[in-house]
Formats: sequence, C-alpha cells, structure tokens
Amino acid sequence: MSRTSQLEKRPQSDYRQIDRLSYSALKDFDTDRKKFWRKYILKEDLPREDSDFMTMGTLVDYLKTEPDSIDEHFVINTAPEPKPQMKTFCEILFNNKKQYKDLEFIALLHKSYEDLKANNGGKLSTGLEKYIINFNEDGVDYYQELIKSEGKIIITPEQLELAKAIVYKIDNCNAFKTIGVIIPKVQVLFDYNKHDLKAELDEVEDLSEGDWIIYDYKSSSFLETFFDNAYIKMKYYIQAYLYKIAFIQWCHQNNKECKSIQFKFKVVDMTNYGDPLLYEVPESHDSAAKNGFWYKGSWRKGVDQILEEIDYHTTNDKWGASMYALKNNSTIVLPNLRTENYE
Repeated sequence: MSRTSQLEKRPQSDYRQIDRLSYSALKDFDTDRKKFWRKYILKEDLPREDSDFMTMGTLVDYLKTEPDSIDEHFVINTAPEPKPQMKTFCEILFNNKKQYKDLEFIALLHKSYEDLKANNGGKLSTGLEKYIINFNEDGVDYYQELIKSEGKIIITPEQLELAKAIVYKIDNCNAFKTIGVIIPKVQVLFDYNKHDLKAELDEVEDLSEGDWIIYDYKSSSFLETFFDNAYIKMKYYIQAYLYKIAFIQWCHQNNKECKSIQFKFKVVDMTNYGDPLLYEVPESHDSAAKNGFWYKGSWRKGVDQILEEIDYHTTNDKWGASMYALKNNSTIVLPNLRTENYE
C-alpha cells in the first residue's frame, strides 16, 4: 500500500508562465518549426489544439493527480458542441477577441474567417457571409461558453463521467499498484547543457534508499501499439530522458539520495474499453533520446540536436528554413533514387 507525500509546489498558472523550454517545446520545434516560432519566440496566444482525446487525457490526469483543482481548470459545457470546423472557428474568434481588443465584432468575424481559411490551406467551401449565418445558427452558443470559461478547458458531462470511470480502472489496475511513497506533480527547474529547462512530473515513487520511479500518465487509443503510434510519434522518449535529468537535479536541490531512476508510462484507454497497461522505458533509450537514432528508415533527432537547432535559429533569427538548408546556402541535395528491386 503506497502513501502520498504532499510537497509545496507552484500553482499551475505560475508554472506555465515560467519562460523556460520544456519537453513540449522541444517536441513542438521538431514537429513544426513555424508553430514553435509563433508560440515561444513571438509569444502568440495560439488556439488550443486539443482533440477530444487530448482533453480526456488532461482531464484524467487532473482527476487522478489533482482532483481538488478540477474546477480551476475545467468547466462543464451546457451548449451543444458545433461541428469540428465551426468549433475551430469559434476558438479562433475567441483568441482574436482577446488579442485584438479594439476591433469591432464584425471585423473580428472577418479576421477569424480569414485565419480559419489560412489554417485550412487557403480554401473554405463556404463563403464569408454564409459562414457568419452558420455561426449565428450553430456556433454562437458555444462561443459564449468560451467567453464564460476563459482560461479553462470546456468539457461535457459525459466526458467527466467517462474520465471518472477511467480513473476507477486506474485505481484498480494491479500493474499500477505501488509500494513506496508517491509524490504527485513534481515541478522542477533544471539546467541541461547550459539551457534553462522546466519539467512537471505526474508522479514519483520513492522506494527508499535512493531508488525512484517516475510515472507519466498517457491516454491513448493504441494501448498495445503504444510504441509505434504514440511513443515514437509523440517523441515520448525525449520526455522520459529529460524528466530523468530533471529529477536527478531535483534530488540534489532537495538533499535527496538518488542511486537509480526508472521511468514508466501508465497508459489508459481513453474510451475505457481496454485495460490499462504499464510501459517500462529501458535505460538504453537514454542515449538514443540524447543523441538521436534511426527508426524505420528515418532519423529521429535527439535532445542535443534539437537544442542546437533552436540555438541556431534563435541566434540568427531565421525561421523560414531548416538549419541544414540555411547553412547550405538554402540548397538541399535530393537523395539518389534506387533502381534495384529489393523485394
């Protein structure tokens, strides 16, 4: 039977305001350099990209690790949710309203329509006037919910009940049982190769005598294919590596002995159909996450390479092409084509 230790930590809003890179920032850079530039360099307030799956994962996380703070982060929606594109339009409109406080509402509608079109590859099947009519019919109630819930994530009553059922399954999963003292939501400010970073660990288990386990909760629809469809795709190997580095420094900061650290993902089915699974990250992944590795014919950048590229683009204030292309006079040599049959 595990026990829970309550340590003083920063409020979530304060932690998010700390201007340091994190696993999420490195993932964003490696996935979408333009998004990183807008979010972390220009400090734009980008629309949330939460899917229902991501929202459910966040909700389960808070229900499990910080149940008393649910009302601070979520609000239950009473308005019908519009279709996905109209939902995105409402969220763009909401963010534009915050950013462009002096614009008349009709001008905000026009701008938000153009922003939606740009996000959709420059095309929309519905013209502006018709889209505004559709907004008044199908989106305005949801938009008003966004106004009332500023700074929070909107959820439905059904999502809340589903999340509670998932947490019940987590609490009764034998693989998730712990024997040590559980420390929830460990926030760490740490240094990595002269870079100021931050991390928030879902749970840490103190096994005593300097042995520790870091746990991170993940919601997925790919429980038994988690490695391919989530761990590699979402670059969770970077998260596991950085969190271990962060926790070593946390131990030093708090005068804790640290002889060994394991990292494990507690993966749950966001539809609550499948049983939870525990994924253990081998120590061999540390060097791969640090230095990069090949996987299925593609090079996966490690933490060191990603930080090197971030430094290059930040120092030179050039974001329109990759570091490789810019250093090569904006020229990319195409690879050779194979003519042999390797089947």
